[in-house]
Amino acid sequence: MDQDLQKQLEEINSNLVALKNKKQGVLRSFLMGMFSALGYAAGLALVIVVLGWVLNKMGLLPAFKQQVSDFQAFMDQAKKVMSVGEQQGQNIKSSNNETILTLPDGRQVKIAQ
Repeated sequence: MDQDLQKQLEEINSNLVALKNKKQGVLRSFLMGMFSALGYAAGLALVIVVLGWVLNKMGLLPAFKQQVSDFQAFMDQAKKVMSVGEQQGQNIKSSNNETILTLPDGRQVKIAQ
């Protein structure tokens, strides 16, 4: 056999072996990526749990929960007032610079624009 042909065959064989190894490497890389992502998610969950525990021990978490519940109650009241105002269009009077809103209990509120 010609030496040049032998050299080309060896090069082709080494390229085929490299492609085969690369195919196995892709599967391994995919699995390693999946395990890495799982590790990130578990680490993030652990950090959140520890942070919550620390905030609870410091007494900040209950105060934050109270602020959130107060804000939610405030927003619910605002939604009720707005829905009553939309349903009863006659309870809203507008002039040039201010709007007068009549609340369900009969009180009137002036809103400047």
